Amino acid sequence: MSKNLLAICGAIALLFSFAATAWAQNSATSTYQVKNVSINSNYADFAPMFYRSGIIFASELNGSGKDNWPERNAPHLDLFYARLQNPDDPAFLGAPEKLNINTSLHEGVAGSTSDFETMYYTANYPNSTDGVNRLRILMATANGTNWGKPADFPYNNPKYSLGHPALSSDGNTLYFVSDMPGSMGSTDVYVSHRSSTGWSRPENLGAAINTAGTEMFPFVATDGTLYFASTGHGSMGGLDIFSARPTSSGAWSGVKALPTPINSASDDFGFIVNADNNQGYFSSNRTGGKGNDDIYSFTLTTPKPALISCIVAGKIYERDSGAPVVNALVKLIETRTGSTEVATTDSRGAYSFAVNSDSDYTIYVTKRNYFTEVRSFTTKGQRLQVAYRPKYTYGHSRIPNT
Repeated sequence: MSKNLLAICGAIALLFSFAATAWAQNSATSTYQVKNVSINSNYADFAPMFYRSGIIFASELNGSGKDNWPERNAPHLDLFYARLQNPDDPAFLGAPEKLNINTSLHEGVAGSTSDFETMYYTANYPNSTDGVNRLRILMATANGTNWGKPADFPYNNPKYSLGHPALSSDGNTLYFVSDMPGSMGSTDVYVSHRSSTGWSRPENLGAAINTAGTEMFPFVATDGTLYFASTGHGSMGGLDIFSARPTSSGAWSGVKALPTPINSASDDFGFIVNADNNQGYFSSNRTGGKGNDDIYSFTLTTPKPALISCIVAGKIYERDSGAPVVNALVKLIETRTGSTEVATTDSRGAYSFAVNSDSDYTIYVTKRNYFTEVRSFTTKGQRLQVAYRPKYTYGHSRIPNT
């Protein structure tokens, strides 16, 4: 019978010898899951923008114009809204609803403030004096479920086109494309900044972004990354989608093409991505679509690495004498699943278990006439090495005799 249970003196350490390569150095490859979205038609559907619980996009389907667009013998473009039906599947969208700001001419490529109260969009000038259908940027404010009377962006000019507006997350920076004098190519990306006095004079983003070719469809992500379509920068074919990061000086660097299956040998453009950078949409006229241009959804997935089985091993010894404790019962419990493994120590007081990476464990050591010991450990974030050996073993104190 025990008389006084003595306190266990000193720290009781439990470290392990792992027979496995370091899993911290393993990395899973991210992949894009691309789908043709449900609302695509036999006509052109393209240039999505996030809006509330869905997207606004441009389409020739059921265009408002009385006459077809001569260049394509297709209806004029209108803006539509489609509600997302399943947050886990961005390709599944509800029936498109036509916006009330559409006219008999083109309305397309839009951008919205983050509160969805103001929309900037591309539209034709109503009257052309030289037979050229130039574009302008209009601004409209939400009025319940409709949109109010649009107003012109202050730098619109009937002598050249402005279009494809895209707003920063704070709503104070507007990116757009134009063929205004001073452009490097057929259309360049420009920027204007809003202050208390209004929008600043547009600035060309320069040679880091613009080329002698065509730059179109800018989009700025929540993290500040600029996405745009270009026929330059060594594109695979036609328009490709590129990204660039802002520098501390306000310049742009690291222009790079997005990988396949986002880019293809066809025209790829109109890329948008959510704040988590793992889901979004783009447009393409690639083979296999439903119409002339189609909208595609994408989800970026990073597979979890497979659990790596490792060996955790140690020794149980008497704290006072240092003698191995034979036939001690060692129980290992994984915290998340509750799965339990049991082993007994051998003649050297040794035990071992197979454990998984990225897991938490509790270990119990019991034997008659010894105090029970309980310790926890984790394999999360461990940097395992094959040559690693334990520096300590596990001390076990006897219950004193009466």
